[in-house]
Amino acid sequence: MTQPSTHSLFLPVRGMAPVPNNVEPKTQVRLDNWRRFIVQKARPRKGEFQPVTRSTLLTIEMIFVFLQGNVTRPDLDNLVKPVLDALFKPHASRGENPDRASVLSDEVKDAQVFVLHLRKRVASPMEQEGVDITISWE
Repeated sequence: MTQPSTHSLFLPVRGMAPVPNNVEPKTQVRLDNWRRFIVQKARPRKGEFQPVTRSTLLTIEMIFVFLQGNVTRPDLDNLVKPVLDALFKPHASRGENPDRASVLSDEVKDAQVFVLHLRKRVASPMEQEGVDITISWE
């Protein structure tokens, strides 16, 4: 019996501090900017996200990296949704049709994420804040 072929895409999104989903209305601009930043980093990698179909199951690992004074807040669970929305519903934050294609594939929706691994850590000296995303599929 042969093992299924596993594919993965590593997507570092560095240069901006992650913004949680539960921000107050006065900081909504920061959240929108964070989502746009993720889209800008992910869009050029679209061709690497193959082969995927509407039945492909995804595993995603996110490692959020913060400067020392920023790591205890925000809560880890509040950091996930903006990243998933940016990858799979990039137009939703601008009030456009949320069913439009994802940044990475015209076939994939966030409902296909079956496993999430999450972590946050302190940045080492000279390391930028952000999130490292690894998407895996068979």
